[in-house]
Amino acid sequence: LHLENTQLIVSTFVACPNLYMVETVDSNKIAETLNKQWETRKKAGKLKVMIQINTSMEENKSGCKEEDMVNLVKNILENCPNLEFIGLMTIGSFDHDLSKGPNPDFLKLLKCRERLCEELKLDKKNVEISMGMSADFEHAIELGSTNVRVGSTIFGAREPKAPNKSDGNPTPSGEVKDSSGSGNKMTDSKTDVLQENATGVIELNKGLSHMSMAT
Repeated sequence: LHLENTQLIVSTFVACPNLYMVETVDSNKIAETLNKQWETRKKAGKLKVMIQINTSMEENKSGCKEEDMVNLVKNILENCPNLEFIGLMTIGSFDHDLSKGPNPDFLKLLKCRERLCEELKLDKKNVEISMGMSADFEHAIELGSTNVRVGSTIFGAREPKAPNKSDGNPTPSGEVKDSSGSGNKMTDSKTDVLQENATGVIELNKGLSHMSMAT
């Protein structure tokens, strides 16, 4: 989820209970709004944040430019006391062919960390790397990612919403129709699959700092 540059959206997002971290900070405006809203709502501790960098420079992806990274992190460290900067995040090219070598977007993010730590005198061990999603998280881990985002691997791809053809009315948000007619919102077999998927991902990712399971 990328936060738009509006105070209303950020305020609503910060109001979520148990909010742990935001990985999509890509401007001073978003950082400063998060900082202010966290203080206004008297949240405990600091909100962990990552800087999203558009390493592929694709127009359909969010993220700051590489050349803006250092100033953005510096602003958070110096002027956002309610935020805790913990690392860098990127979304790599979806169509990269691994037979041609490592994903260049992942390599760029690693170089960004090197540059950031050098210019701001930060300990590399304290700057985490979030790269890799369900389709490429294993490759990202091999390159040194400490965080992966694997919701689809566990829960499956998100299905598009569609009207209920039986009565012409949309299915209420969040409800899962059970074709068996039993009324259960999730069958035991579906639960078993989710548990098996989650266990498999955890086994692969034992060395990671965090896994995001949101889709």
